[in-house]
Amino acid sequence: MEAYLDNKGIRPLLTDIVIELSKHMPDQPIPFIISFLSQRMQEETKASTASSWQLSSSTEAVRLRSLSDIIGQIDEDNRRHSLHRVGGSRRRAIFSEPIDLEAFSSKKSMPKTPEQKLKLESSLNGNIFFSRLEREEQTQVFDAMFQVHHPAGATIIRQGDEGDNFYVIDEGECEIYVNREDGPPELVATVGRNGSFGELALIYGSPRAATVKSTTPVSLWAIDRGTYRAILMSVTMKKRKVYEDFLAKVDILESLTPWERSIVADALEPITFHPGQKIIHEGESGDTFFILLEGSVTVTKGEAQLGRLCVSNYFGEIALLKNTPRAATITADDTVKCAMLDRERFNRVMGPCQDLLRRNITRYHK
Repeated sequence: MEAYLDNKGIRPLLTDIVIELSKHMPDQPIPFIISFLSQRMQEETKASTASSWQLSSSTEAVRLRSLSDIIGQIDEDNRRHSLHRVGGSRRRAIFSEPIDLEAFSSKKSMPKTPEQKLKLESSLNGNIFFSRLEREEQTQVFDAMFQVHHPAGATIIRQGDEGDNFYVIDEGECEIYVNREDGPPELVATVGRNGSFGELALIYGSPRAATVKSTTPVSLWAIDRGTYRAILMSVTMKKRKVYEDFLAKVDILESLTPWERSIVADALEPITFHPGQKIIHEGESGDTFFILLEGSVTVTKGEAQLGRLCVSNYFGEIALLKNTPRAATITADDTVKCAMLDRERFNRVMGPCQDLLRRNITRYHK
């Protein structure tokens, strides 16, 4: 079983699912997971490169910028052993802990210079717990990170202890050790400036899977699980409300209940277009619906300009239910941010509601 989980990449896949669930907090997690797995399957079918979860074969592989590559294996081993050591205690999932949004709103942000913000962004660019966040979420996370200092030889986190902080090294170097039952602690990695560790603490209230010691004086940026989760929940709730309000204005979706509308809202994905970029092309087959969140677009049919759309307008809604050619071309006037939903994902999350929605589409027949 262990070999199968390792060979098939099951552990990182499950971690990805938990991350996406913690980010979006869908009201209906099962349809959300099905949609996520379907999208992942499409991406992997198209991909021809090796899995991004494999460690680099270069000589610098041991100097990891993030521990996510090794923690997956180490954490599972320790979890199995800890079931016997601590009487069956298990990792507490992110969803079992309450999120105190009121306490989060009262927290003060930690001032950072533009240079420090750029360094944090660069350090976390490849970290799955941060790279998938939207700009607003990233900004709030960076603002909430606080500074921690340790002298050389300090134990920053200890294997087996309860963990709730994630760290980014601003200055200095640390070594990562893993306790083995049949021998002394094993040095598994060295992490230097811009490196990070402890990311599993952001989603699980689980014992630390390794010990981290400073080999030099270190300056760290840290964020705790409660703050990280509160940021994601706060932004997600606000975004869901915005999406639901937009969806309530879409004629063919007017018969949806608030609960059904929330399902569609959770399925929407953000996308950005550059000035002059064509979002949809007249005559082409379309399968995607867009809500305009920022910026404006121009609508043209042939050489004629039909008008412009701005924030809160939507287009392409017929594509959710019918495979018909696009009636016009939509071009971004400036940087445009949209929420989008394609027909396949819509079908997965809505299921039997589609027949009801198709009855509303008659108003579009001309």
